[in-house]
Amino acid sequence: MKNKKAILWPSIVLVCCAAVCCLVYFVNQGQTNEEQPPVVEKFNLESELYGGSQLKELSVDEFEKLIEEKKSFVLIAHMDFCPAETPLTSTAEQLVHDDGFTFYGLRSNEFEKSSLSKSVTYLPSAAIYHDGELVKYLDAESDEDIPYYQSAEGLRNWLNNYINLKEEQ
Repeated sequence: MKNKKAILWPSIVLVCCAAVCCLVYFVNQGQTNEEQPPVVEKFNLESELYGGSQLKELSVDEFEKLIEEKKSFVLIAHMDFCPAETPLTSTAEQLVHDDGFTFYGLRSNEFEKSSLSKSVTYLPSAAIYHDGELVKYLDAESDEDIPYYQSAEGLRNWLNNYINLKEEQ
């Protein structure tokens, strides 16, 4: 009888551990799939945004019209007179100058009234839109996004994941 108990308890513990591990795996697997953004094929910006070399400030009405018209563009949402926003704005300005893009800008007072403020919590941020839909944005609170804020090369690398940086015919 003692031998049966010696075998039974470790078996029960082993089965319970396996059940807990399976449960944790499947719960985490479901969460991982829900959090992953949909895969988007690289796309072109609107043709007028290539060769422009400017960061063009928009009103919230102009921004919302771009979405309504299903345009593809990059938006830099930023604050005025805040040291934290300077690196991203400077980086974006350098990138548009060096690579000949036009990006749109949205100042914090306009941003607060925009549909983007429902997705982006903290500024500064860069957002990519394709056919009027938000594809991806930089999160000012994410350590993962820091390299994209720090240099034109970093921002270029991030954008290159989603956008054809050279206009393809």
